[in-house]
Amino acid sequence: LSVTILSSTTSPPKMASTTLYCPVPGTYGIAQLDIEATIEHLDSEAREAAKHVKPAQCFIYFYLATEFPLPSRPWTRYITYIVGPGLRAVDQDNCFTPEMCVPIFPATKHPNQRAPLYPETPFPFTNCYHWAYTDLLLRVSTGEYPCEDDPRVTMLPAGEHLRLDALLTEDLEAAMIARRERDGGQLIPTDEDDNFIWRPDVPDEQIPVVNVSLNLAGTLEQDNLPDPMEFLRESKALRRYVAVVLQKLATGNRYHVGSSESPTRGRKMPLKPVQATTMERPFQQAA
Repeated sequence: LSVTILSSTTSPPKMASTTLYCPVPGTYGIAQLDIEATIEHLDSEAREAAKHVKPAQCFIYFYLATEFPLPSRPWTRYITYIVGPGLRAVDQDNCFTPEMCVPIFPATKHPNQRAPLYPETPFPFTNCYHWAYTDLLLRVSTGEYPCEDDPRVTMLPAGEHLRLDALLTEDLEAAMIARRERDGGQLIPTDEDDNFIWRPDVPDEQIPVVNVSLNLAGTLEQDNLPDPMEFLRESKALRRYVAVVLQKLATGNRYHVGSSESPTRGRKMPLKPVQATTMERPFQQAA
């Protein structure tokens, strides 16, 4: 029997990478809306109508799991941050401007010379930024995900995570001040405010389900990164759609598909197949 004695100059043996059933907070990933899983509790007529919602993809950062993950559950609730290609999209209603973002190295350009975030491993894309005020509450499907020591996984160190939080809070406060000044001292709610989800009372069935890949470079290409605004539009449409249907069912009214109630009617786009590895849950294919 041999025993390895570790000292201050001895590095512990590196453990072999294993799999997890949920992403580790602080990890980057690619999310795709799982329409079927989100609406599976609705009746057949409502499910048929919801097929018009597009299963959009988005680049996200797993900020926090809001509940203890269990392998027996089909999903785990996460607060996520949106990552976009380039500076933040202008949002005039909420007074958000392009400089309200944080570059992820190797991206370095910023209107205010804001220093980039440095992930623990090289980031595979050259023009990505954390956008302010795009927090989303999502249900992440349980599956097989690589651990943080896997070379495909990209994470932020704890110090950079805290710096990101401070910078995004600074941007949010600046936008709120601008809104108050514009609205005469009041903070008037806008349609985009329901994207900001620091609310523990959101019912599970109204939270979109997503499938996730942590293999960034193996899932996306530099010239074909998804549009965050499309994901925000589709996820909001899905949330509102489910809320409307549940309200109708709760009052005993049968749901009927109407042009004003189908959030993204007429749009249905097949997705390019994603080549999954044995370590990751594949995206659902659109019908």
